[in-house]
Amino acid sequence: MKKNKQKIALVLGSGGARGLAHIGVIEELLSRGYEITSVAGTSMGALVGGIFAAGKLSEFKEWVLDIDKLRLFQLLDFSFRLDGMVKGQRIISTLKEFVPDRPIESLDIPFSAIATDMLAEKEVVFDSGNLFEAIRASISLPAFFRPVHKSDMVLMDGGILNPLPVNRVHRRRGDKLFAVDVNVPDAAQPVHVQRQVKAGEEEDSAFVEWLKRTFMPDSERQETRITTDRSYDGGLMQASDMMIERISRLTVALYKPHLLIEVPVASYGILAFYHAREIIEAGRLAAVRALDR
Repeated sequence: MKKNKQKIALVLGSGGARGLAHIGVIEELLSRGYEITSVAGTSMGALVGGIFAAGKLSEFKEWVLDIDKLRLFQLLDFSFRLDGMVKGQRIISTLKEFVPDRPIESLDIPFSAIATDMLAEKEVVFDSGNLFEAIRASISLPAFFRPVHKSDMVLMDGGILNPLPVNRVHRRRGDKLFAVDVNVPDAAQPVHVQRQVKAGEEEDSAFVEWLKRTFMPDSERQETRITTDRSYDGGLMQASDMMIERISRLTVALYKPHLLIEVPVASYGILAFYHAREIIEAGRLAAVRALDR
């Protein structure tokens, strides 16, 4: 008699490039015979979760493994506006080349993406409507991506209010709730990455500094000097990480998932997509560790 697969409601947290670890986690879960029956995500968790729900995770992994710093730069359509220096449409258009846009209701499994309405100061849950509109709203990192304007809302990154949306995933009878947190300090649960957090922050800051120094006129650099200052970037990153980690811990304590998979990749900057292979492997190894406990 064939044994039924354990059904999983999967929650994927925010984290920029660190969220690539979700790919490794998903692959490990599937390799062990788990059936993911629903997924909810915030920011990069929404992007990976939405692509998985569309059945295109392998294609996305293949694409992201080819990203280096030059390719990352080519994906950034700069606007240098005060509300965000990157438009974000070029990334979405590129993803649509191998992940056809479709209504969320037509995906293989229920999917929810979390964004933040800055005017109403509340969460917005996208579980219907256009897939990439939901993803684009959820990944709108403040000051980096321009916000999404929809109806009377100004939508930004869902991680502002709910970086680990355990309370927003669709549940089915008999499923288990698994959550993946990629904003865990390396020292909390070392898997294989032995890098310094400061190094990751400086790598991101140096990359953004190079972009602005190379492609922004001197006059505009003076006007936006606060965002090019490395100490400012590092401090902002640290403050954001602290806030996300605290909110995530409170969410986990309140909603108590059956399994929390903590991936210690905080040493990687949020733009470190050119470290995709390492981050994905860190996710897989963290899943192995959590599942084998």
